[in-house]
Amino acid sequence: MPNDHGKDPWSGKNKPDGPPDLDKVLKDLFVKLHRVFGQTKSNNPYTPPTKKPVSSKRGGFLALLIILAILILWFIAGFFIVDPASQAVILRLGKYSKTLNAGLHWIPKGIDTKYIVNTQRITP
Repeated sequence: MPNDHGKDPWSGKNKPDGPPDLDKVLKDLFVKLHRVFGQTKSNNPYTPPTKKPVSSKRGGFLALLIILAILILWFIAGFFIVDPASQAVILRLGKYSKTLNAGLHWIPKGIDTKYIVNTQRITP
């Protein structure tokens, strides 16, 4: 067996005398996690790292995408289908607005409310 003179064969550094210091291992882990999640390293290991400043272009673009996604979902949610045997009564802000026949229709959700009524069914 070759004489390794107390050196680690992979790193070439001196072998530690005991197990690694748990406090140092946890600090290194937290510093690496903060780097991965977009935070910079602090010189003082006892202070938490600060977040990198977000550029206004990137933040504005992200806000625009979120608003656009919400508008698209609101638009899609307004579509509904009325069966051939039914009619839809539309209320705008709680007051009667119109009556719709069978087919595909769209209303602005939150402003209009629909009530679908089966007009062909006889109730005793």
